[in-house]
Amino acid sequence: MDFESKITSREISQLLWEREETLGTAESCTGGRIAEAIISIPGASKYFKGGEP
Repeated sequence: MDFESKITSREISQLLWEREETLGTAESCTGGRIAEAIISIPGASKYFKGGEP
């Protein structure tokens, strides 16, 4: 994962954590790469509810 993706993932993580919101994904063209970026952040299981390829 490139540096910019890591920064974006951390920003998403912080926003979801602060707002006490959750996230799920439905991916086809990306092959699960959005979910991969999200779960690369420690603690993601608290706000990421899973994905559907």
